[in-house]
Amino acid sequence: MKLLFINPNTTAALTDKIAGIARGAAARGTEIIAATAPFGASYISTPEESAVAVDAVLEVIAGHEGGFDGAVIASSSDSGLEAAVSATPKPVTAMTKAALNRARRLGTRIWYIGFQEIGLTLMPKLAAAYGLEQHLAGVSLACRLEGGVAPDADALRGAIEAAGKAAISESGADVLIVGGAAAADHTGALAQALGVPVLDGITSAVMEIEAKAR
Repeated sequence: MKLLFINPNTTAALTDKIAGIARGAAARGTEIIAATAPFGASYISTPEESAVAVDAVLEVIAGHEGGFDGAVIASSSDSGLEAAVSATPKPVTAMTKAALNRARRLGTRIWYIGFQEIGLTLMPKLAAAYGLEQHLAGVSLACRLEGGVAPDADALRGAIEAAGKAAISESGADVLIVGGAAAADHTGALAQALGVPVLDGITSAVMEIEAKAR
């Protein structure tokens, strides 16, 4: 099985990190093909940048058509998902959609922890678009990451733990989603510390697209 992971940002280093996490989560025999947007923002942080990414995603799909069994939009903004679904007969999902779907199977009150202000307004819109708005208990920022990169992993984990504890105690959240790739490899430790499932979009997308591709 070949899965195409499309980073709608233009930062190749971010693509490499996403691909590494995806390969770690993939089943034996699954090949991860990683592609970076050929144009657009280095890191999507505005609705305008997300709109530009749609054409970049479509260009990547066209360039790989016939060479993959399923595709993932590897950005928390899910930029270009609807257009990508229409552009290929192969199954397509995106990080936030997959994480929300998985979270709904594990709990009833989902809390999203992000690292960009755009997430405060975008996540409720995406949850509504996917028919899950009644399960999204809220959204908060753990901290702000420039370019989606955490210079201090321990500080990042501490900030997420603090945001998670607040969500659990104040809103009764029973499953957490951490956005982007920066914290995706910390979800196991976070879940153990917080006592609730902590999901990332990359692993969730691998699981969902593998099932659909089969």
